[in-house]
Amino acid sequence: MLKKIPAGQLRQELISVLNSVRLKRRQYIVERNGEPLAAVVPVDVAVQREEDRTRLREIMKQPTPFDQMSEEAFDRMIDREIQAVRRMRRRKPSR
Repeated sequence: MLKKIPAGQLRQELISVLNSVRLKRRQYIVERNGEPLAAVVPVDVAVQREEDRTRLREIMKQPTPFDQMSEEAFDRMIDREIQAVRRMRRRKPSR
């Protein structure tokens, strides 16, 4: 769980906070005047987040069948799928 800590308190308790991040895996949001400034998280959490972002960027670069589809064709496909779901719901016996 993220714990909020004022920047002044972080400055005074830096070693203690860093130890709790490293040893107890605590996570902090550093605030100044009630506004969030930064997060202090274990290194592996930050590394994993960056790796996830990189993987997501690569996935988003991959072409999909929808890339070449016109907006009208895409809208027709969505409408057909909505109608199919509605037909299935109507056929399903209620309990």
